[in-house]
Formats: sequence, structure tokens, C-alpha cells
Amino acid sequence: MTRPYDQPSFADSRFRTLKIRLLLFFPIIFATLFVIGVWNRYVAPDRAIDNSAYVSSATATREK
Repeated sequence: MTRPYDQPSFADSRFRTLKIRLLLFFPIIFATLFVIGVWNRYVAPDRAIDNSAYVSSATATREK
């Protein structure tokens, strides 16, 4: 027969579930930030909108 103080308390079980939740949650956050950083560093510059025609036409109209 188990005595009551052999059981983990309610606070311990709450802390354990919180710890498991954080251990699952933080890697997801870091992976998301890593993917966003890699995207901004390597993928996004290739997909950037080319504004060179707009800029050249703006300078051309201003110089007239």
C-alpha cells in the first residue's frame, strides 16, 4: 500500500507537465526562427521585387 507522501504532489505533476510543454515548445520556436532567418538570408533576396526601373524612371523625371 502506498502512503500519501509517496505520491508526487499536485504541484510536482503540474511542474512536470509545464516542463514537458516548454521542452516541446522551445525547439519549435527556435526552428521557426531559424527557418525565417535562413529564408531572409538566402531565399528572400532572390525573390525581391526589382525596383530598378521605378527608381531610374523617377530620377529621369526629376532631372528633366
